Amino acid sequence: MSHVAGYFVLLTEDRYYSFVSRSSEKFGQPVPEFPHSRNIPLVCFILDKKGTITHVGLGKRGVVAGTDLRRLNVDDIVHLENPVSAREIANATPGTVRHHLINKIERGGLIPEKSFEEFLSVLLERASELTPMLEKFARDRRLRIEQLPERAKKSLLQSILQELINPKYKVGTILRQKDQVLFWME
Repeated sequence: MSHVAGYFVLLTEDRYYSFVSRSSEKFGQPVPEFPHSRNIPLVCFILDKKGTITHVGLGKRGVVAGTDLRRLNVDDIVHLENPVSAREIANATPGTVRHHLINKIERGGLIPEKSFEEFLSVLLERASELTPMLEKFARDRRLRIEQLPERAKKSLLQSILQELINPKYKVGTILRQKDQVLFWME
């Protein structure tokens, strides 16, 4: 099972105006081509020209939008009542990922996994209104696992336990996943 990924969506002033003037909860944006499976959840942070996160949505990699471009489809968009500076969040993360985050905030694009985890951890402390949207990932994942055959569930449990033994992973994150998988196997 793959992990959730993140993406910084930088909008020009014109595109941002188009985005906020739409009444629907869906938006499409051409972005540079990026490698990402459509089966892996993608949290999209929508940034205005100042680098402020004003909205967060669930994204999917769409069709080709031109040479070296891909359409990014964003839906389930949540407007942040209290927008937060992406740079301030990045500056509150550990130094090992801060540079990667600041680079992505300035240029946009897919956020490396470790950087995304650290960014999300700090963001949730400052924008608790995002918790319900992110809980949707856990529900969706639980439903997908429940539909797996027993043999696949056991294989998944074994791979998660192997990750737990590997010291490069955070024990807290894996334990939560382990608890969920054990619950799903009952």
